[in-house]
Amino acid sequence: MRLGDKMLKLVFTLFAVLFTTATVMAGSEVVLTGNVTSVEREWWDGNYKYKVRLLLQFANESDEPVIILNPSEARLTFVKDYSAGPSNSEVKGILWTYKGWTPSNEKKADPISDWLKLLAEKIPSEHAFKIIPAGRYFAFYEEFVVENGFTFRKEPGLNPKERPRIVVIPEFAGLRVEYRASLADRPEGVDRVLSAKRNWKQFGNLLIDDNGEYSTKSSFIPNYATN
Repeated sequence: MRLGDKMLKLVFTLFAVLFTTATVMAGSEVVLTGNVTSVEREWWDGNYKYKVRLLLQFANESDEPVIILNPSEARLTFVKDYSAGPSNSEVKGILWTYKGWTPSNEKKADPISDWLKLLAEKIPSEHAFKIIPAGRYFAFYEEFVVENGFTFRKEPGLNPKERPRIVVIPEFAGLRVEYRASLADRPEGVDRVLSAKRNWKQFGNLLIDDNGEYSTKSSFIPNYATN
């Protein structure tokens, strides 16, 4: 994910964007909403994949500032029916992983270790955490490349000499995005979280449970495709 200065400016300019009713993050009044901005068909590894681009928004509806983990690894699920219950209506979005050549000496990213180091700092690092003032928003773009959830059809163009127009068709009514992280399996994880909550109280409420768990799931996001 790339969260540059342009993304941060969206925090103050998206009040007019319409979002669906949101699901509350456990233990807080911060909600995650969003909408699909585009779905594109791509050809990789001998099969078609679908790149879903979303505009997501964390909204702080509480009376105090809050501190969230900067969104990183996410899980996407498709929702069969808007009216169906969450227990039996969701289908896992199969994220595509590129199986190409990778240098053997490439160091794998470990965001949990980075978060643990930064939790010991005196102030929240803007690279790992986002402070959302009371009544404000944090908006950003997110992209997923999935192997399921969509199909496509070819439609003839107005000019017979032109290539057929590709129309991406969603197979489900909507989708949800979930962010989750666990610091509890690291020896110092829970202690670091509790210490940061105390030390950063002047900046806002750190939205990580006392047991080191962080989880937030978006509301139902209507699914549609555009070319």
